[in-house]
Amino acid sequence: MVGLASASWRPLPETAAAPARPALARLAAVIPCHDSACLERVAAGTLAHVDELVIVADGCPPRLHAELDRISQRAWAARVVWIEHNSGKGDAVAAGIDAVLRSDKCPDSIIVLDADGQHPPELIPQFAAAARDAELVIGDRLGDMAPMPLSRRFTNRVSSALLTLVCRQRMRDSQCGMRLYRSELLERVPPPPGRYEAETLHLRALVRAGARVAWVQVPTIYDGAASFFRPVRDTARVLAAIVLPAALVRAAIAARTR
Repeated sequence: MVGLASASWRPLPETAAAPARPALARLAAVIPCHDSACLERVAAGTLAHVDELVIVADGCPPRLHAELDRISQRAWAARVVWIEHNSGKGDAVAAGIDAVLRSDKCPDSIIVLDADGQHPPELIPQFAAAARDAELVIGDRLGDMAPMPLSRRFTNRVSSALLTLVCRQRMRDSQCGMRLYRSELLERVPPPPGRYEAETLHLRALVRAGARVAWVQVPTIYDGAASFFRPVRDTARVLAAIVLPAALVRAAIAARTR
């Protein structure tokens, strides 16, 4: 075995360029929501750029129910998937993606955005453009990390570095939840259930399945909205999703849902 001191390390390459695909003919969006003070604004901004919007009400408080009803009634392209009790972001994203893929008009791609305004809907066209050369497009906040809370910055830096080593491919921002997926990729590698760790587990599986990844620069937006990320417990789950065998992590998630 070659010692670490004498090993020859080379910079990990970015994802190799792929032949350009046709422009997206149909794009859907999924917005998981447990609670948000700006949901209507995010939904309206998203609907300006997509053909279909699915909002997953993940155990939303009663005060948001009327708002969700207004959104679905005002926009024919919007609908709500209801989860009675809060089950976690991974579960909500998986439910929303499943609803879109089962619809009569399956889109070419699905973009996922947070409900709290951290992901600017006006950047959706840039994600769609990047999908010409990729199956998975992820937001990259690497150039604008200063506004990010220290605990989230630590999780992002460590998880991105570890995932880069595990996948042998540069992961610039492994924790950004603004992601566009080609629908055929999701059919091959569907999102797992879980909470925040599900995004990391899914990304790991997608890269190992050979998905071509592109990145779009996005700003880091933290405007004082309440975060449901638990610094200790969720950070531990994210790191476990990277370093532990995927089957073991999936078994732990299954045990939680039973």
